[in-house]
Amino acid sequence: MNMKKRNVTNNFKLIYLPLLFTLFSVFAIALFAHISSERALTHQMEQSGEDLALLLSRKIESEIGHYNYINEVLERNLLVAGKAVLAEKDYLSNERLRDIRDFFEVHEIFWYSNQGEVLFSPSIDYIGWKVKPGDPIDQFMTQPNDVYVEDIRKSTENDDFFKFVYLRDDEGSFVQVGYRAEYLNFRTDKYKIQNIVERIANNDDNILYALFIDENLIAIADSDVEDIGVDYSEIVDYKSVLSGEVRAFEWYYPQLGDYVLEVAVPLFYEDEIIGIAAVGISMDETKKNVIFLTAMFILLAIIISVGFYIIQRKNVIKPVMMLNKDIQLIDTKQLDFQPLEVSENKSFAGLYDTLNQLLSKLQETFEHNKHLNQEIEQMAFKDYLTKLPNRYSLSKNFDKFVQNHELVAFVLLDLDNFKEFNDTKGHLYGDQILVVVSERLKEWGNDQIFVSRFGGDEFLLLFSCSDELELKRNINYLETIISQPFLVQKEEVVIEASIGISLYPKDDTHLNGLISKADIAMYQAKKSGKNQSTYFTEILENSIIKKNNIQEILRYSIKNKRFRLLYQPQVDVLTGEIIGFEALIRLKDHSISPNEFITIAEEKGLIGKIGRFVIEEAIRQLSKWKEKGLDLKPIAINFSAKQLNDKAIIKYIEELLKRYDIPPQYLDIEITESILLDDDCEAINFINRLKGMGVKVSLDDFGTGYSSLKYLSKFPVDKMKLDKSFIDQYLNESGKKIIKQLILLAEAFDLDVVVEGVETIEQVRLLQKLKCKIIQGYYFSKPLEAKEISEIYTKKFDVGV
Repeated sequence: MNMKKRNVTNNFKLIYLPLLFTLFSVFAIALFAHISSERALTHQMEQSGEDLALLLSRKIESEIGHYNYINEVLERNLLVAGKAVLAEKDYLSNERLRDIRDFFEVHEIFWYSNQGEVLFSPSIDYIGWKVKPGDPIDQFMTQPNDVYVEDIRKSTENDDFFKFVYLRDDEGSFVQVGYRAEYLNFRTDKYKIQNIVERIANNDDNILYALFIDENLIAIADSDVEDIGVDYSEIVDYKSVLSGEVRAFEWYYPQLGDYVLEVAVPLFYEDEIIGIAAVGISMDETKKNVIFLTAMFILLAIIISVGFYIIQRKNVIKPVMMLNKDIQLIDTKQLDFQPLEVSENKSFAGLYDTLNQLLSKLQETFEHNKHLNQEIEQMAFKDYLTKLPNRYSLSKNFDKFVQNHELVAFVLLDLDNFKEFNDTKGHLYGDQILVVVSERLKEWGNDQIFVSRFGGDEFLLLFSCSDELELKRNINYLETIISQPFLVQKEEVVIEASIGISLYPKDDTHLNGLISKADIAMYQAKKSGKNQSTYFTEILENSIIKKNNIQEILRYSIKNKRFRLLYQPQVDVLTGEIIGFEALIRLKDHSISPNEFITIAEEKGLIGKIGRFVIEEAIRQLSKWKEKGLDLKPIAINFSAKQLNDKAIIKYIEELLKRYDIPPQYLDIEITESILLDDDCEAINFINRLKGMGVKVSLDDFGTGYSSLKYLSKFPVDKMKLDKSFIDQYLNESGKKIIKQLILLAEAFDLDVVVEGVETIEQVRLLQKLKCKIIQGYYFSKPLEAKEISEIYTKKFDVGV
């Protein structure tokens, strides 16, 4: 059925006719307002303002004279007091100075020698005080005038402000006399221009503000204190006033949100223009006219509104009320939509057509939205892959679940070997693992066990238990069902899981806190070997907090270069000469052990920047010793396995050696066995590139890990370092054969041997017998600062030979 296309509204009846009437009314009102505004008493206000401004000008001129006179009197009194001291200089004493101070009512008085030392003072606390270079008194001593008057300044000994005068005798001794600033302010305060303008503004209700502007058009005083110091050099009217004119102008005053009339007159002092006096006058009379116009406007608006209402009632209000009645008859609950009756004469005939079209589609839209709402609810509360409740669902059900149970365990389960399956067999395979694990957990879930997917390969379960014994049974059962093989793509797969447990309300009463603490426990389970359960304890939390604090300290130290290097000598066992050093890093501001913060730096990815600092600092120190003319001796630095991830580290070392002009053989990189274990090919390439540059490479901590002949033959190192723990165990009569065999083994591979941790002369002598060449330890020296090393650089230690 074809329907005639109608306009939604009858624009002429609804818009144009009311608009024409409104425009005519507004025009009449605007014309009336314009005529009324012409009658403002502008001229009278300008005349009154000029009189007030001239009054302000005369008061300022008068008070300036008083102010200057008071200042001259006070300065003269200080000079008279000073002259009185000079007159009695041969009879001076602390008591005499006190009498002169009290007689002249000054606040401070001191007699100085020609060297600037206080000889006499009313207060014995200042006797012997000496003038320091750069002190304001020092400036008087070095200038030629015998009389000097200072401006008010802050005391160099405390936070008080003073005005001082100085008088000098023929021998260079001098007197210092002064008033406290607050006393000067008290005597002159009522004559200050700021006080004058404030009194003018406060004493006359018609004056909104008053101000004084100097000849540079800077506001020196203003009753609106926040405007003091404002530069008015861009205002043309003020420039005219400085030339002798009287100007009046109207401007918008933001603080009142209204317009004011300002009158500005030139300010004369001794027949010269020294500034501008200006006052702002209220335009209250104008406001009265505005009120009158507003009343007329309201009256006309009422007339317009009545006319507008009469017109709109017929053409808009009644049709809208009828439309509203028709719409209310629609039964939206039963979706029983009947077409609305349309009349050609209705103002909203087109709108009725649109509503009928809308009603015809409403039921279809309603059904569609109902389906969408179901899908949205499913997405909001269920994990899309496993169909388990998600984290949002957990947060919504948390309060309800814990309210009904006295003991609730938050069990965070993380699949240990999931990443291995995901990386080797693909993400689809990994998704299937998550599905089968979730199905097994879902089968176990009930009213007492809430199972949800937390994210990634993590599941969060809530156990409600009557006691901790039941909790342990549940945890054991969870470990059992997870350890049983899963069937994925027709093959059995064994899944391992680390489990962290926190308890409500024992460990926390808030959801986020319980999850966080279960997470801490879960990561401890992983750290302890994986595939096990761990309960949260405060010790674990404190450990995390401590680790985070150390991490922040390291980040701060990296950013602000708050590391330092100590150097422990390496000594020739036969001659006692220092033949090298090992650089050991320390924090400048903290006493945290390197063994502790280096591990955290490796975990948090900070070791690269720290390692670069160590390399540059060691090479820079070699350069400093070279500049002092000392024969260079190698510095050994420890290198972390994580630093192999820094692909530019070799180039960085090479650039530093060139920048500081250090031969590469004086840099010794110490690597541990863990580097060799992690990646043979990368480690070999790294060592070969270092040796290609001429840098020495040592195998550190030999005997503490997995070292074998394979590493000594496969990796081209220059030195082998025996760790202190190994020496403590075997450097004795019963174990010395083992060390002897290691030394012979090193010689077979053409390696030097460095023995660490030597602390006694007996150990030194035994190593001499075993023909070890290089030893390092506290017997010779603890790790020292570079400055201390410089003092023993050429020293020969007693090795008992």
